[in-house]
Amino acid sequence: AGNLEKYQNMVVTEDAIKDAKADRAKLNKLKEAIEKKRKEIKAECLAPYNAFEKQVKEIVSMIEAPMLAIDGQIKEFETVRKAEKLEEIGAYYKAKAADIIDLVPFERIFDPKWLNATAGMKGIKEEIDKTAARISGDITIIKSMGLECESAVLSRYIATLDMSDAMAEKTRFEEEQERIAEFAERQKARQAAQAASQKL
Repeated sequence: AGNLEKYQNMVVTEDAIKDAKADRAKLNKLKEAIEKKRKEIKAECLAPYNAFEKQVKEIVSMIEAPMLAIDGQIKEFETVRKAEKLEEIGAYYKAKAADIIDLVPFERIFDPKWLNATAGMKGIKEEIDKTAARISGDITIIKSMGLECESAVLSRYIATLDMSDAMAEKTRFEEEQERIAEFAERQKARQAAQAASQKL
């Protein structure tokens, strides 16, 4: 390190360019020799690790083979379990929602989280009961209103399963009817005005 200090503050001049190039070549050779030794020592140090790593990789691959086989069986089991659960849930909805199932099929209310292993049938059935009762009640309310636009309101409700959306459709229809009535009144007034002006 002491010998290198002279190079730290060295100033290369035109006269000393040849010496500077020679110094640079010496330093480069020194650096290469040190790097070569570092790599040799590293290779010696890593030799036991490399042998160990090779053995570990072989053991890990031996462990992974049965793991993959077990994973495949677990996935197959889960697929069957989910299919059976889906069938049970669908049958329950069909029984509970017989009055609305033609308007709102099972797929419309199905929640994928119901197929999770943590989702119990008791909770799922309670959700279905509430949903079917709400939909049935909302449809009954809409039908009991005796609306001129009942079919449009029902269609909107069935599309969104949202009563506020259905009522917005009712409001839209009523506002449209008002605009039509106002237009008809203006037309009559124009016709009456034209008829009066023709008599004069």
